[in-house]
Amino acid sequence: MKVEAVAHGTGVIVDSSVTGKGSAFAIDINAKASAILTGNGDTNDKSNVKITCDCKNPDEKQLAEETAKLVFKRIEKSFGHSYGAKIEIETQIPSGLGKNEAIFNAVSLAITGAVAKKHGSINRLLIDKYLNEQFIVINDKIIDRLWLVCAGTDLGLRFDRVVASMYGGFVVCGYGGHDNYDNEDTDKDTNEKNRSRILRRGELENLDAVILVPKTKTELKNELELMKLFRNEIDIIWNEALKGNLYCAMKLNCLLHENRIAKRVLGAGALTASISDGVTIGLLRTDGRADDSDEKIDEKNLNKVVNSISDYGDVLVHKVANDKSGILGKPRKIIKIKEFLEMKGDEEFHYL
Repeated sequence: MKVEAVAHGTGVIVDSSVTGKGSAFAIDINAKASAILTGNGDTNDKSNVKITCDCKNPDEKQLAEETAKLVFKRIEKSFGHSYGAKIEIETQIPSGLGKNEAIFNAVSLAITGAVAKKHGSINRLLIDKYLNEQFIVINDKIIDRLWLVCAGTDLGLRFDRVVASMYGGFVVCGYGGHDNYDNEDTDKDTNEKNRSRILRRGELENLDAVILVPKTKTELKNELELMKLFRNEIDIIWNEALKGNLYCAMKLNCLLHENRIAKRVLGAGALTASISDGVTIGLLRTDGRADDSDEKIDEKNLNKVVNSISDYGDVLVHKVANDKSGILGKPRKIIKIKEFLEMKGDEEFHYL
C-alpha cells in the first residue's frame, strides 16, 4: 500500500549556521514523498528489505535513502519491525527554502505512516470544533513527531528548519529549556550542552510571501565565514526573536547580510523581509482596504513588491503555512479528546 506525505519549505528568521541557535517559519511550498514497504517485517528475515528511491536528482535521492535507513533503524529498535521501502519524492522547493529539511520530513512521515498502516493506525484527534491534530499509532504507541524531527540532526540538517517544516508556523530553537531532544543514537552525557531545543513556537499572521530566487547565488561558504565575525550581533537578533519580535529580527538579519533586495522589498511595502540562504522573502499582510478604494491593500502592495524585484530573478508568490506537515488520506478514526486521554502508551505526546 502506498502512503503519501507532504512537508513544508521554510524561511529563515535568524540563521542558525553560526551559533547553532536559530529561528525559522514555514511556507506553503511543499515536498511530497510516497513509500511502499518491502519485506515482511520480520527482523530475522531481511532478504527483501531494500530501500530504493525513484528520483533523478542524485542529492535528493541520497537524502531520501539516508532518511529511510535512519527511520527504519529507529522503528526496528523501538517496535521490532524490519522493512525496506520503495520511495518516490517530488518537490518544487527552490534551493534556499529548506528543501532538504522538507524532504526529510516528508520521507519520515511517509515511512512511519506506511508502517502504521500495517501495525497501527493513522488517526485524527478532535480537540474542539476548530482544533484538530493528526497522530500516528504503531503497536499501540503514539508516535511523537519530535522522535522523527530529532533524527534529522544525524544527517546534518538544521534543527530549527526541520521543526518549522514539521509543525508549521514559526519556531525559535536554542539550548536549554524543556528537554525535548530525544536522540536515541546520541550520547546524552557528552552532548547535554549541545542539544538544540524548541524554546518557542506559534502561528504567524495570514501573510503572503513574495520570494525572489536570484539569477546568481551568493557563495554561502564565504558568507558563513564572514558571519562568524558577527556572532555577538547574531545572538542579539536571536534574543529579539525569542522575545517574539519576529519581524524586527528578520529585518535585522537582512541588514547583517547587507541584502539590497530586502531593502527594495521593504521600500515597496512589505511588512518585513527574510534572507534564506541567498533567497529573499518579503512578507505582506493580507487584510485591510485602502480608505479611498475598494481594492484590497494587500493586492496593491503585492503587485508593487513583485514588480520591484522582478528584474533580479524568478519571483514566486506563496503564503506562510501555519498547518502541520502530515500524511495524506482519510484517518482511520476521528477520536475525541476524552477517548484519546484513555489510550494506552508510555510515550509522551507533544502538542506544539
